[in-house]
Amino acid sequence: MEGRIKTALEKALERAESLPEVSPEEIARIENVPRGRSIGASFMNNKSFNLGEALAQIQGGTGKYVLEGLQEVLLMNITLPADEAAGELNRRAAEGILAIKKDKAKVTAALGELDHLLQYYRQAVEQTRERFKQEFEMRSRAARRQGVRDRTMERLEFREEWANVARQLNQRFEMGLADLKERIKQID
Repeated sequence: MEGRIKTALEKALERAESLPEVSPEEIARIENVPRGRSIGASFMNNKSFNLGEALAQIQGGTGKYVLEGLQEVLLMNITLPADEAAGELNRRAAEGILAIKKDKAKVTAALGELDHLLQYYRQAVEQTRERFKQEFEMRSRAARRQGVRDRTMERLEFREEWANVARQLNQRFEMGLADLKERIKQID
């Protein structure tokens, strides 16, 4: 029977036998991290969502995995504030982080640093934009005097140049934000 052709099922069973065994711990993680993500999404999208109540329903050893998924969603929702709506999302995510962490003193300090970073970012954007506008206007006046460009071309150039300046500014602040998020993630 050595020469017989194996069925697809037999081949699949052989491959399955050769795969490493998945630990019960990893299975619990795989099942519960998405649950935490779902709770995080519900919390972020619904102001009346009771996070404490949702967390109280979690049983035993699975809690750490639910919290892992929840924290992932909360940290992902903290971004550099492009507008007031982003600022509100940041506040909501910070509120959730504070609710799930045990070491309230450390997390409060880290969230204070986060708030400071985001405020500094807003100021930097405003100041940079104002300085950029002034410099651009000076260059535009000089170009118009020489008859080099018109208003439509100026608006296009302004948008393009400002997008580059804003991207560079965001990159610098994103690094600081990523560091702070990682520190928050490590707090118990």
